[in-house]
Amino acid sequence: MSVRYVVNHESGWAVKNPKGKRAVKTFKTQKEAIDYAKSLSDTTSVIVQSKEGSFRKNS
Repeated sequence: MSVRYVVNHESGWAVKNPKGKRAVKTFKTQKEAIDYAKSLSDTTSVIVQSKEGSFRKNS
């Protein structure tokens, strides 16, 4: 059971683990990153960062 974060990244958007220093994978679009994070078998929820830096939950 894991929470995943979708965050701004220098090459677009990245999926990260809560305490991870490195991105699990990077994407060009936020939607691709969210879809990938949701597709991981142990993901329980996805927290998404906006371009402005605030976070929202995207179960």
